[in-house]
Amino acid sequence: MPPPPPPEPLHLEPLADLVPSAGLEWLVLARPSELYRSPNLRLPLGLLVPPAGLERLADYTGFDLRLADELALASDGRSTLYLVRVAHDPALVEARFRERLTDEPPGVREGSSVVRVSGSAGEARRSFAALGGSVVAFETGQPGLLRAAIAFARGRLKRARPALSAEPLASLARRLGDAPLRLYAVNPAREPWPKGAHGLLERAIAAGLVAAPSPDGSLRVRGALAGTWDDPPSSALGRLEATLRDVGRSAIGRLTSFGEPLVPFSFRGDRDVIEAEGALDAGKLAGGLHAMTSARLDELFPPRAPRPPGPAPRPAPPGAPPAQRPPSVPPPGSAAAPSLPSDNLR
Repeated sequence: MPPPPPPEPLHLEPLADLVPSAGLEWLVLARPSELYRSPNLRLPLGLLVPPAGLERLADYTGFDLRLADELALASDGRSTLYLVRVAHDPALVEARFRERLTDEPPGVREGSSVVRVSGSAGEARRSFAALGGSVVAFETGQPGLLRAAIAFARGRLKRARPALSAEPLASLARRLGDAPLRLYAVNPAREPWPKGAHGLLERAIAAGLVAAPSPDGSLRVRGALAGTWDDPPSSALGRLEATLRDVGRSAIGRLTSFGEPLVPFSFRGDRDVIEAEGALDAGKLAGGLHAMTSARLDELFPPRAPRPPGPAPRPAPPGAPPAQRPPSVPPPGSAAAPSLPSDNLR
């Protein structure tokens, strides 16, 4: 029997390179493990997303999101793509995914380093892919984004451009720079706020926001709107300042301390991009967002229901080693998991 083919090299870093620019509406990029390693963010993150909910999510998916080096979420309005670069057991993650399906689709191997599974969960379509043993991908909705991500990873798309390599996000991403949390939107003047931000969204072709923890315990935030502004953009900057002032005076602003930034927002821009930058209290921001959120992870991801009993397993041939159970996700506090806030932060 000929030996199996060597693993196909895949391009998997950064995950933004796997998200197509065509038709993209929004994109979220994060480095969860870096955020959870920040001593100034552990308590706020534990308040915003209680550890019990994250443990439930880990049991639901087969991997601990807090250990992920990279996370990318993207949507084109028809489907949503989830990409996670994290240490995991591909067989366990696939098994967890199949538990949520109502059919039993076969796995499809693409090359020697990609396995894809697509099936149904009730009336919804769900897809999963394991890429090279280091990246897992999920897709909900109409097929398209996952196939493009696989093609980008395999180097099969020569003319298509990744999200942050094509306008209008390319120049915006360069301007805002790198951060452990980044959010982008294309043509943000959609419902329900087509005339929001004192009319700025009507003229904006893209929006971006980056956030990073500071040594002083604050959360530095920097946002930008790309469009065609006056030169100099005095009117646009004035409307941007008025927008942030309105948010700060609102119930949401008071609840999240947005109206009382630790570092007051400064404003600058040119004919192409207008920006605002400041620093917020991460603890008050997380507390306010937690109070505003009615759905929690332990409600969104209930305990996994036991699978109906299947046929009895076939007996192992004589001399075969005993079957091994797939490894479980390491619990927080173990040597394999980071130190996290206690579970009483609910």
